[in-house]
Amino acid sequence: MLLTLLCFIGGARAQHELTVKVRAVVGSERSYWSDAINFTTPTQFPKPTDFAASSITPNSAELSWTGSADSYDVRYGVHAGGESSWLKYDDGTSATSIGAGGSFYWAVMFPGGTYTGEYLTKVANYDVAAMTGSVFILNDGDTAPSGSVIGTKDIEFTGSGEFVEVVFDSPLTIDNSKNLWVVFYQASGAPYPAAVCAGEGDANARWVSLDGNEWLDVAAAGVPGYRWMIRAYTETYDLDDVTWTTKNAITENTYQLTGLSESTSYVAQVRANYDTDHSAWILTSFTTPSASGINAPTISVDNDAWYTIDGRKLDKKPVTKGLYIHNGKKFVMEH
Repeated sequence: MLLTLLCFIGGARAQHELTVKVRAVVGSERSYWSDAINFTTPTQFPKPTDFAASSITPNSAELSWTGSADSYDVRYGVHAGGESSWLKYDDGTSATSIGAGGSFYWAVMFPGGTYTGEYLTKVANYDVAAMTGSVFILNDGDTAPSGSVIGTKDIEFTGSGEFVEVVFDSPLTIDNSKNLWVVFYQASGAPYPAAVCAGEGDANARWVSLDGNEWLDVAAAGVPGYRWMIRAYTETYDLDDVTWTTKNAITENTYQLTGLSESTSYVAQVRANYDTDHSAWILTSFTTPSASGINAPTISVDNDAWYTIDGRKLDKKPVTKGLYIHNGKKFVMEH
C-alpha cells in the first residue's frame, strides 16, 4: 500500500538552505535513509520601514513609511489599552561614572522569557556627562549583542544629572522570548560618560566594549561593584479589540488620517503588497492633542529617587539632616 505523508518543518529562516532525508520505521526496524532533497526557503516579503505619524492635530495625522512595494494597506483605530513596564537593573541613584576617554560602548541585556511586551518604544539613560553618540537595540545574543539592529537613534546628552528618555520614531517590534540588548555608544564627549549605581547585581547589567564587537562584564574588566543606569520601556497593544478603519492598495508612501477625535490614543499599521503576497504588518502609535491646545497635566514621580519635603528631586540619597521623601514615604535623616 502506498501512503503519502506530509511533514511540516518549523523554525527555518528565510533564504536558508535545508537538506532533508526520510526513512521508514516499522516496529523496531528502520530502513536506510532515502536520498537527500536539498532546497532553499524563499525570501521573506520585505516590510515597510520608518513607519511614523507626524503633523498630528486634534482631528488628523499623517502616516508615512519607507518601502518600494507595489502598494500598501493601512489600518488604524483607537488604542484599546494594554500593558507597559520599564525594564531596569539600577536603583535610581548614581554613584559615579565610567568610560575609556573616547569611543565607548555600554549595554544591558534583559534575558528572553524574563520580560513582557511586544514593542519597545523608548529607552532611558542617566545623563551624567555631556556627550554625543547613538543608542542601538538588538534582540539576540547571549554574551554579545547579535543579529540585526532593530532600532537606532542618535543622542546628545548635556550632563543634566537625571534620566533622559530616548523615544523611537515608531514602536520597535521585539520577541520577548529572546534576549533584548540596549546598547549606548559615545562617539565624542566626556571621558566618563556611563553612569553607574552601586552594587554589581545581575551580570547582564554591566556589559562593556571598546569596539562594539568584543564584550566583557565590566567587573571582569577590572571595575567591580557597579551596574549601568540604562532602562527600556516595553508595551503590549491589545489589538484584538481595536475597531479598524482600513484603506487598501495605497500607491504612495504616505496616508492622511482625518476625522480623528481629540485627546485620543491611536494605533496604526501598514503592510506592503507584492505580486503574490504581502508582508507582515508593522505598527506605530500616537495621541491626538486637545482641541483647546491645553492637555491635562501629568505628574511623573520616580519612586527610586529621593525628594526634599518641598518636592525637589535629589541626585542621590541625602546625607544631611532633614526630612525627605522616598518611595512615597517620609524619612528623617539624623546625620
